[in-house]
Amino acid sequence: MTRRTPLLLAVLPLLLGALAVPSTAHAVVDHDRRATARPKVGTYEGTFGPKGQKSAFSLDVVKRKGGLSVSRAVVFYRCGNDTEGEEGYTTYTRVKVRKGRFSKSSIVDIAGRFTSRTKVRGSANPAPGLFGCKGKPKPFSATWVGPTASRGGTFAGTDATGAPVSFVLEAGGKVLDDLAVTRKLVCGTHSYGDLSSFGRSLVHHDGSVSHTFLDDFYPATFTYSVALDPAGGASGSYRVSGPECDTGDVPFTAAKAG
Repeated sequence: MTRRTPLLLAVLPLLLGALAVPSTAHAVVDHDRRATARPKVGTYEGTFGPKGQKSAFSLDVVKRKGGLSVSRAVVFYRCGNDTEGEEGYTTYTRVKVRKGRFSKSSIVDIAGRFTSRTKVRGSANPAPGLFGCKGKPKPFSATWVGPTASRGGTFAGTDATGAPVSFVLEAGGKVLDDLAVTRKLVCGTHSYGDLSSFGRSLVHHDGSVSHTFLDDFYPATFTYSVALDPAGGASGSYRVSGPECDTGDVPFTAAKAG
């Protein structure tokens, strides 16, 4: 799927969360009995999927009353042959860690184990039909990258042409979505009323974000990069390019609204 439908994609995570995993899915079962470790509290980042189809993966380990839990875990997935289209993602708010292991049944089943204080590996299983997925578990691995950062909210600003720019940090501040530039752009016979087909991406622990999305309706390639600072500001650039148009790299700045 490469054609972005804003309304559908905005509610997709909510809709998926309400669905039962189809019975044809292969459940993620942890048969690995190798040694585990008590994980270090903080954020872990890595990848999900086989070689050639890797997507972003992140989770936090938090200490709560009663022990450690996996929190704000984010799995991006795109299982078909589409390498530049929209990705789906699923979040897990709290999963108990027991003897270095954790598991959760959802629209995307997940099971993992901490192989050391700073490393985790396991598998996740998007249900059949989700973004080209077949319902078979795929591996993930991640490494501790630092203490958990707190982010989130709506950001607004302007680009170098004076056009309004906005985006949202969702999923506990780990996903940048809804990047939009209120600017018209003519690409040959196609005219964009605004620029909003940038796609969603993982916000890394250091506050960096980058993504490329192919809108094959025109077609045009939408790319962006953003750097978030601890004070609530953001700076970045975007580019829209196609056979008959190219904005070049356009810088912008934004700040958290409200």
